[in-house]
Amino acid sequence: MSFEYRMYKARVRASKVKKEYSLPTDQLVAKSIAAQTARKYKFVLPENNEEFKFFDNKIIGKYHCIKIQNAKKVSRSAVLYLYGGGMLMPPSKKYFKYACDMCRETGRDVFFAYYPLCSTHSILTSVQVVFEMYRMMLEEYEPSKIAIYGFASGASLGMSMLLFNNDIEESLPMPGLYIGISPEGLPADENEYNQMKRLNDKDIVVNTKSMKAVRELLYHNNPDVPGYMLGDYSGNYEGFPESFLFFGQDEVYFAKAERYKYVMEKAGVRTHLRMRDDMCHNYCVSVKFPEAAMDYDEIIDVLKVG
Repeated sequence: MSFEYRMYKARVRASKVKKEYSLPTDQLVAKSIAAQTARKYKFVLPENNEEFKFFDNKIIGKYHCIKIQNAKKVSRSAVLYLYGGGMLMPPSKKYFKYACDMCRETGRDVFFAYYPLCSTHSILTSVQVVFEMYRMMLEEYEPSKIAIYGFASGASLGMSMLLFNNDIEESLPMPGLYIGISPEGLPADENEYNQMKRLNDKDIVVNTKSMKAVRELLYHNNPDVPGYMLGDYSGNYEGFPESFLFFGQDEVYFAKAERYKYVMEKAGVRTHLRMRDDMCHNYCVSVKFPEAAMDYDEIIDVLKVG
């Protein structure tokens, strides 16, 4: 284990983020709403510069989806970028920076999604908004040239959007790629919950004690939320694009890794599962430490266009 990774784990533990995400439901909602109105999270369309151009697309009249485009080169390929935050926290500036890095390193346009959170909406609403963002992208790009990329709740949101597409009558063409880092999901059964509990002490971010509150938030009093949006594997994975899944073996959601691979491959999906020893939740969203480099580089190489 590298010195950089040990220091990173120590910083995360010291931040007490795991304790914060284990608060009762009402306190999680209050924290989320406060963050969404805080000045540091206020939506601001960045100014164009020598490297990037930025365009704000409004979805359903109010949800932002920023297109990040290389200022000097037109691309015919794109990524729908779904950040993570437990469906509670608005995106930090570092996540937008990571999206800009992806644009630079892959040669693709990147669409950064500001989707509705589950402090005020059910996960079904969030999925429907992301679906409309994908529909918008299809007006400009061929389906095979679009990749869905997400981490944590963003990864599960992207997967749920593809399952939702298979669940409706007037479905859209599937994209060319799906990439999910540490996709979240509630335990599908008692056995999976027990696996999560065994991993709980190793996980520096997620606490299995929060699962009840997470369930309440995802439903948000909407009985029509389908089980596949919660992580029960009941959705139709047929026709999914080639998919890459990344899990750290020291995270709670590692309990779901092999089963995701199983249900996807059973549906005929070409699936690549990466499971890294000692790694934490979201370990390869960026290169914070040497252990993340190999998988981060693979993601960039898969997305890179000529």
